[in-house]
Amino acid sequence: MTVTHHGDRLNGEPVTIAASTTRIASWLEDIATVDRIHHYLDAQLRNRTTDPGARSLRAMRLHNDEAQASILAAVRAGVTGDTGGGVPDATDAALEREVSEHASRWTHALARLIEHPGWFEHLCDALIATHRVVRVGPAKPCGRCGNDGERVVYTSLYPGVMDRVTVSCDPCGRTAHNPYGEPGPEVDVRLVARAGSAVLEVATLADPRAVAPTAMHLRFAPGDVEGGPVKPLPGKHFRLEPGGRSTTTMELPDAVGVGARLQVMCVSGFQVSTRSFALPGPAAIPRPRATMSRRRDARKVTAKRGTATTDSAVASVSSKA
Repeated sequence: MTVTHHGDRLNGEPVTIAASTTRIASWLEDIATVDRIHHYLDAQLRNRTTDPGARSLRAMRLHNDEAQASILAAVRAGVTGDTGGGVPDATDAALEREVSEHASRWTHALARLIEHPGWFEHLCDALIATHRVVRVGPAKPCGRCGNDGERVVYTSLYPGVMDRVTVSCDPCGRTAHNPYGEPGPEVDVRLVARAGSAVLEVATLADPRAVAPTAMHLRFAPGDVEGGPVKPLPGKHFRLEPGGRSTTTMELPDAVGVGARLQVMCVSGFQVSTRSFALPGPAAIPRPRATMSRRRDARKVTAKRGTATTDSAVASVSSKA
């Protein structure tokens, strides 16, 4: 039997947990970390209640508070151990499902939040807002530009809040952000030309050592474009079991912009990690050339400009030309 002292108070009450496992202690560390994330993100609103992120932040806070209340009720009831042999009793299993459901709803609210411009960057900053640097060292060369990477380890200024690790390089900026000791999912991104469009192929592999499924959220963040903002693409959200693999695609808009990125959020339970991939400049985005037959069709349409037509195939070529 081990005794875990939780550094922060849970719903205003000091907590001491006697448990044969560390599962509840792990939840408490995650929730203490989430509390600090909320404090930072709330500060970004600066009392602007009309900000589109305000509703998502309120939902995140609600689900986190409900998870805390569930855990506190279990601690009061003494549901902290197991029946022997590492097999959880029925009450422990019910608590696991309840907290996991709160974590899933919190994750969906967070995914809605980062769909708004600028909030993914706020989230990355929030993860280390209450930390200090304890170690800086080399990382593997950047997979995009080949430059030397830098790995920074952060420790929290608050007890009960997990340490963090970031990886970055000068040209591409911050590319990875994980809880310390948790490598998170592997994410590989390729840019390919397909059927007249530039497509991102994103292959993901969840950490087989994870104790909970990982929710993945992919978001395309356009760069600077002359003539106004780029119409946002809908994000993609899916779930991976520990060790699970997935490949998904995102078709890029014609206007990508300078500084465009693919932003990836990964959440297992309440643990958040992120990935950010800098995309090539607009001139380097692959665009298949039009075929000779399409160019001839386009010339035919141009020669008859002003003549109405109901031929859907000709109208399609005309609009693309």
